[in-house]
Amino acid sequence: MAHQSSPAEQAAALVTNPDIYDSLANGYETEIEFYSTLRSNAQKSLETFDEYVRLRSVFLTQGPTGAVRSRIEDRLDRSLKNMVLGKSPRGRAYAVDTLAELEGRRQAFQRLNVEVPTLMTVVKTTIEHLYDDVSSSTDVRKTCESLLKATPANQRDAIEYLARVRLTEQLLVSDDPQANINTTVLQYLENVSPPRVEPEMTAAEYHKAAEERSPTDPDKQRLYEAALHADPSSARVSDYLYFTASNLVEEYRHGGDDITRAELIVARRQLQAVDRIHPATWDRKKQAYAESYRHIADAIEAGGGRWLSTHASNLPPEWWSVAEAYVRAAQAIDAIDMVRAIKYLSKSIRHAAHAIDDWETRTYLHRTAWATFDQFDPAAVAENPEQSRSADEIETAITGTRSVHQCREFEASAHVAFETGNYEKVHTASNRARSAAEQSPQEYMHLRKLEAIETVATARQAEQRGEYETALDQYQQFDSEESQLQSGVNCHAHLCEIKQAVDDGRHDEALRIAHEEFSSESIIVIAAEASCGVLRSDLDDRSDFAITDQFLSIDSDAVSALSSILRLLQAGGTATQLLQYQTAACLQNL
Repeated sequence: MAHQSSPAEQAAALVTNPDIYDSLANGYETEIEFYSTLRSNAQKSLETFDEYVRLRSVFLTQGPTGAVRSRIEDRLDRSLKNMVLGKSPRGRAYAVDTLAELEGRRQAFQRLNVEVPTLMTVVKTTIEHLYDDVSSSTDVRKTCESLLKATPANQRDAIEYLARVRLTEQLLVSDDPQANINTTVLQYLENVSPPRVEPEMTAAEYHKAAEERSPTDPDKQRLYEAALHADPSSARVSDYLYFTASNLVEEYRHGGDDITRAELIVARRQLQAVDRIHPATWDRKKQAYAESYRHIADAIEAGGGRWLSTHASNLPPEWWSVAEAYVRAAQAIDAIDMVRAIKYLSKSIRHAAHAIDDWETRTYLHRTAWATFDQFDPAAVAENPEQSRSADEIETAITGTRSVHQCREFEASAHVAFETGNYEKVHTASNRARSAAEQSPQEYMHLRKLEAIETVATARQAEQRGEYETALDQYQQFDSEESQLQSGVNCHAHLCEIKQAVDDGRHDEALRIAHEEFSSESIIVIAAEASCGVLRSDLDDRSDFAITDQFLSIDSDAVSALSSILRLLQAGGTATQLLQYQTAACLQNL
């Protein structure tokens, strides 16, 4: 389309005179295209951020308000992040250096009457992208330092979070974090006001009060932080960094669904920093827990689970990395807490099973896992003077873990049976998996596709008995959001319809279904044709008779036999009719 002026010039003109909106919009196919084009070019002509906001205001007022608002809201935290990191043309044009400036930008958008993310949300988005985009702790620290040079009022949480990130990175980059800790902590305290905790106490009293609180009590973190403000020592820094990191990991492990990837990254970095400090007041037990939590944070991030992200939420899980991290977590803590070590080893094995795309191998893996755990001697383990768990606690953990792996073994066995056409075993193994799940200490165990394969197994058994209507009823009741699974069931249903039509002598119907639902080169179509007396003349010994469709479970022996019979049919002669009968029989057995 042709415009008398460039989009950048139009943006400047529209900000100056909103009344020309309609005349400019007429030059675009849609108003959304008009909005997107001018927004993308605004930085070329609008020198100030205020002008940029006014452009958005014009579109909200005179354009398709709902659609424009949706686009602003959908990208706003990333847009603000870009102004900190300079990751887009508009981010560089309207850059901010300090947290106070960033809050000013956020409030400017808020005045447009759109939903605006909190400053803390924007900070977390910025931190996540920062860790992904930079190469060193120094780069992270410098960005945090810049933002903290001027801070807004009434935004203590965001300020504390940034200051804690900077503190962590300073400890990690320092050649001697223990020697430099006073300077590092004082910088933190310069930016972060003391938490509101009453009554006023000594650092030791704050610490004692924090230790006595439940991890879910919000005062627990404030008490640890108050102890740090009262005594900025390596011990208090370590306690605070350890608690905020480990508590986040525990919250995630127990179902927290609003935890961000940025928080997990920072938690892992905090635990790495604690490992470098080596506080003299920490005993072996606390050091072991800190190391273990660090590996768990690695596992959680690599697993790509429930954590929230605007940057990496679509990354596939790295199951082997998860499995290895849980092994390291178990190794760090087994001498101190064998119950946790058993749970982490179990998680490692289960995630390794995720990485193996083979149900038979998974069956063996889980079977050997529970058998191995059975070899543990709880009494001998509990005799270790460092061990905090009793023999009974360890035995209980082993019993629960055995149930988990037996459940997964039977689940995998059901899938193996399904793939090999042993449909009766599908039901038996599925029932045993559910029984083991009920014995498991886990509140809920997601049994992958068991209900689906049992439904198909029931249908396939009905097919084998010649009860085609019963089988079709089962297939038609099946409904899955997983396209591959649904497609496979559809293939089975169409094959069942072909079998029924051939069996009833409705050859035209059988051929119609075969040609409509399957590729002309599929062995299903060729076999259906042969069963109905239609022999192809273009087949020879080199023809590839194979199942190319997305069946979930097919009798491979019947496929092999069918391939041989179809080749024999090419010879013609007096045996043709007999071979056609055999073809129909093999088709029924697929």
